[in-house]
Amino acid sequence: MKKAFFVTILTLIVLVGLGVNRSHCLEKVTVALSWFPYGKHTPLYVSLDKGFWKEEGLDVTMIRGYGSGDAIKKVAAGSAEFGKAAADVLVTARAEGIKVKIIGAYHDKNLQCVYALKKSKIRSLKDLEGTTMGNTVTDSCRVMFPALAAINHVDSDKVKWINMDAPSKLPSLVTGKIDATCTLYTEDPTYEETAKKAGEDLLRFMYSDYGLDIYSISLVTSDKIIQERPDLVKKFLKGTYRGFAWSIEHPEEALEIFIKQRPEIDKEQARQHFRIMLDHFLTPITYEKGMGYIREDKMKLTRDLTTKYILKTDKEIPLDELYTNAFLPGIFPPKKK
Repeated sequence: MKKAFFVTILTLIVLVGLGVNRSHCLEKVTVALSWFPYGKHTPLYVSLDKGFWKEEGLDVTMIRGYGSGDAIKKVAAGSAEFGKAAADVLVTARAEGIKVKIIGAYHDKNLQCVYALKKSKIRSLKDLEGTTMGNTVTDSCRVMFPALAAINHVDSDKVKWINMDAPSKLPSLVTGKIDATCTLYTEDPTYEETAKKAGEDLLRFMYSDYGLDIYSISLVTSDKIIQERPDLVKKFLKGTYRGFAWSIEHPEEALEIFIKQRPEIDKEQARQHFRIMLDHFLTPITYEKGMGYIREDKMKLTRDLTTKYILKTDKEIPLDELYTNAFLPGIFPPKKK
């Protein structure tokens, strides 16, 4: 009896010890978001909640960001292993010698969008000449606006920009302090609700509808991580896109997981943010090539427009310095419900 008792106790000790050792074996990873968490980040919270990253041996912490440039700097400095950032901002950073690279798409279709009020005289992009627009200096939509303008024969020098922090853009628009602004379309539900409360209607000009369907928000990491810890990149992407696949197959459950962890976010708005994200993620190329796949021709367009209109140089950055598909896990999306 005593022997059996001691064997049982020893077994429990060993099992507990194994559990502790497993937790200690998890590799700590930080992911720098490009902004604060909202509904479009649902798949990432699913990867966290369902243990998809943990099954890859990763203990992931997500931190909010203050724009794509901020996320890129954190990754380059080593304060975050991975980040979410706009591809055009990454091209600019790479031109400045910052060694960060795209490892997978988050939005396959460009989400950048100009917003104005219907009561304004703005009815086309050309009508933005002579108006005042407001945004942060580093916002990817503002960074790429000169390219959008040039493609559509708009004189961007005739647009006056007011520098403001991101939370000020929408209230400044609806109160008439600025004539227009630009942001990612995933914020559309928030813009729509705020405008309606102010008795206003919105006009939208999606960059992708006006010749600028470039890559926007993507998953990034540093050259150093790629070179020294390639297995980490593979594990991170596998855990990430498993979260995407599960979220597509179980959208309502995924939303509940997000709201459970971010209860301060309005659930209905989060649902719409999530839906918009999926609409811009689930493109034909995603079904054909798998989640996160980066097309060479589209990345070339992203690079060329950025270098021509933003960097204003003829010097080309080699495409293999900007992105890689080498670490993608080959996960294909289930049909969206």
